[in-house]
Amino acid sequence: MKGKVPGIDFAQRLLAWMARHGKRLFLLGAKPGVAELAAANLKDAHPGLIVCGTHDGYFREDGPVVEEIRAAAADVVFVCLGAPKQELWMVEHGPATGAHLMVGLGGSLDVFAGVVERAPEGFQKLGLEWLYRLVKEPKRIGRMAKLPLVLVQAAGARLRGK
Repeated sequence: MKGKVPGIDFAQRLLAWMARHGKRLFLLGAKPGVAELAAANLKDAHPGLIVCGTHDGYFREDGPVVEEIRAAAADVVFVCLGAPKQELWMVEHGPATGAHLMVGLGGSLDVFAGVVERAPEGFQKLGLEWLYRLVKEPKRIGRMAKLPLVLVQAAGARLRGK
């Protein structure tokens, strides 16, 4: 791999491709109302994009959400529940949704909705967008401190052959 590609940049390129090819997108995550606002902004930015459904990230039961995605016939689902919840959710429920691609994008729906600003370009180039978000939202420190543990667990599972 020659360089880092932030999820939000990957998503922007994927959205453009989806709009050209008539693929269906489902947005999952963020606070109530944010996914809908993001959908409207993304459709404006990418004419031809089909957003076939949205659901906020504040749900207690997975089954109805999985069925909603399946019924929407989504090709791609942006799962924006934060790490590691989104990765665990995709592993456990992704196949049942019928979607061809699940993409974990953390807080990207907030950016797409215009609720949160993306880090300035200098932070982006240095790979420090996380630091910018932490400075802007210090309450995130508890969640961010858990992320290295996820990496250690993943490395351990790989070493154990799981």
